Amino acid sequence: MLARKLGKARRMDRARAVESRSGWAGCLCVGAVAFLLGMGLVACGRNGPDEGTQPAPAVTTFEQGRFGDIPLFFRSEPVGPRSEKDGVVARSYKATGASPQQVLEFYRDGLPPRWTMVTPIEKLGVNTFRADWVDESYRLRVSATREPLLDRDDDVVEPIVSQYSLTLHPR
Repeated sequence: MLARKLGKARRMDRARAVESRSGWAGCLCVGAVAFLLGMGLVACGRNGPDEGTQPAPAVTTFEQGRFGDIPLFFRSEPVGPRSEKDGVVARSYKATGASPQQVLEFYRDGLPPRWTMVTPIEKLGVNTFRADWVDESYRLRVSATREPLLDRDDDVVEPIVSQYSLTLHPR
């Protein structure tokens, strides 16, 4: 008799545990549905961005017609976003495996014929070079410098990395 009472008590404890777990699951399910419905209502109630905000442009190249025919040094990666102020457009890049002078020589030899070099490649300081070109509407300045080597072990040979900027000024 005692064994039957213990067996019945165990079955009742298991039943309560299952009810308790299904109660929590139900609450979680109802909560999740309520949250999703609330988010849907908030999203549907918005017609557009708040007044005064503007989307960030996803620009990785210069405007067509202004920088459309200016080549980028191979092995270049953009550094930061393009900037534009008072009609002057600028973009910075880093070039792996090239010295600053090699970057400037690339532009000297590789720009389309419409660009005329007006300032030859000049050395401005240690590993820093600059040159200017013009066409009928713009002045292009290319400047390059060597990226500093920080926390370098003497045994480690790292590739040369140069940072360069293309700046386009209206004439």
